[in-house]
Amino acid sequence: MCHLHAKCYNYPGDFLCICHQGFTGDGSTCTDVDECVLSNNTCPDISVCINSPGAYVCSCLNGTVAYNNTCVLPSRECDPACHPHGLCHPSPSEYQCVCDVGFKGDGLTCSDIDECEENVCPKKETQCVNNPGSFDCICKVGYSLKGTECIGICNTHAFIKNKNKKHLYLHNVCVNTEGSFLCLCDHGFSSNGTSSTQCEDIDECSNPEFGTLCTYGTCINTIGSFYCACDMGFWSNGTRCLDIDECSGSKNESICQPHSTCINFPGSYKCNCNLGYFLNRTECQDIDECLADVRSCTVNAVCVNTAGYFQCPCASGFEAQGPKCTDINECLLSRICRPDQECINKPGSFQCSCPPGHHEENGTCIDNNECANNSTCHPLARCWNTVGSFTCQCRLGYTGNGTYCKDIDECSQSSLRCHKSSQCINTPGSYVCVCAPGFIALGSLCVDLDECQSNRGGCHPAATCYNSVGGFQCQCGNRWNASTRNGHGMDGCI
Repeated sequence: MCHLHAKCYNYPGDFLCICHQGFTGDGSTCTDVDECVLSNNTCPDISVCINSPGAYVCSCLNGTVAYNNTCVLPSRECDPACHPHGLCHPSPSEYQCVCDVGFKGDGLTCSDIDECEENVCPKKETQCVNNPGSFDCICKVGYSLKGTECIGICNTHAFIKNKNKKHLYLHNVCVNTEGSFLCLCDHGFSSNGTSSTQCEDIDECSNPEFGTLCTYGTCINTIGSFYCACDMGFWSNGTRCLDIDECSGSKNESICQPHSTCINFPGSYKCNCNLGYFLNRTECQDIDECLADVRSCTVNAVCVNTAGYFQCPCASGFEAQGPKCTDINECLLSRICRPDQECINKPGSFQCSCPPGHHEENGTCIDNNECANNSTCHPLARCWNTVGSFTCQCRLGYTGNGTYCKDIDECSQSSLRCHKSSQCINTPGSYVCVCAPGFIALGSLCVDLDECQSNRGGCHPAATCYNSVGGFQCQCGNRWNASTRNGHGMDGCI
């Protein structure tokens, strides 16, 4: 591709780039020649040289004006006034009107000098173009400027030029044919329709055949081409406006805040906070999912906030089994309690305690004597202390579970063996066998009581006492009659 300040000459199979006048380079790269720095200028002493792309200008200083390739003070003392192309110039004796360079006359009347009539462009490849007050030597049609020389376009592109055809035009390529030649317009030019050798610039920006050019920009036509002045956020490759990817490369590290992602859009970009972060004014800050109550931890897990996310480790005393946290039964692991203790598993923990019926005393489990500390036994029961517990047993003569006892009525049991001459009398917790009247206890037996042996049974002195089983009888002697009292038994002898 040729440089912006170069001319491209096309020919079959190849092309040539030549830098414009006032530029130097190989055509693919063209650099402005600074005539002011190189002293390659004709500016007078009281002027300043101002470089411009491809040329330079001389600007007179201190209120002077250009005159005859120099700078002089203007004067208004010429009367009558000088011609517009004349200047009032001081002379040794007076001020007089002098025509500007490139004009002729007495100063009051000035006309353009046609320098072209004086053969000022002697080379055959050049032609003179007269300008008001000046002239230009330009390359003839079919030639182009290369450095300071006009080179034939066909010769430059290694074509055979038909010597009989001298009038070639700019912006085309000369192609030799059998007995003739063709002038093919360069890319970006087309025939004007009146001559096959005259090429006019194609205004690609307004030509509907080219469709819509420079989307996201403005199409600006140039000689033989066009370029795109792109909108902000786009860059031009010459003929297209391409999106600037602000997010590409290392730019993303500086264009967006930390913890955010750069998203490119046509002509712009956007910084979105990463997952787990929220926008706080201009910064992306971490979302504490544990405080924001958006956690999804399972039961018995602990929510732990991390940068941009959170974790759910199982709480102490629990272990992960699939998606759940289950209790660790520490009591099934190695022995963690004293031998005299028992391990009690709890959710997420365990406890070492003395077995039931024991208490801790100086680091040792001691058996509780429940019988000495208000046991639950019945008052009619006896408390028996055991290791870790106690038992209640109803006393002899009572029945029950020990916490409730009631008297046994031994007299109602058929197995009871009181003597036949006795009567069973129940007592609390026991019983007694009472011999019937007229009998006396002898061990477990009831034997007849001989009442006559004791005070003759209380009989009357005139009566005789006769013993009987279970009783006795008083019988009056001869000549004595038994007397009764109130008609009941004998109470004496009369």
